[in-house]
Amino acid sequence: MFIGHLPSSLVAFNALPDSWKTKRNFYLGLLGSIFPDIDLIWLYGIAQHKEHHHNYPTHIPFFWFVTGLFALFCCDKKSSRISWL
Repeated sequence: MFIGHLPSSLVAFNALPDSWKTKRNFYLGLLGSIFPDIDLIWLYGIAQHKEHHHNYPTHIPFFWFVTGLFALFCCDKKSSRISWL
């Protein structure tokens, strides 16, 4: 699915306001578009197809919503550092 997710992130990036179109946001968008399929490493490498990867928590949108909220609240916008470390 990397082939489908990467172009969709480019379309989403182009829909952003110009003030948000930075190189950093572009690469974060690319990474964010393929990161939900990181469970394919588990599926092919360890689980050996015993369960479909859409059943994993990383394919639940609420998981990414909570992860995104956590990242927003933990990042210090002035220094680009995680505030609780």
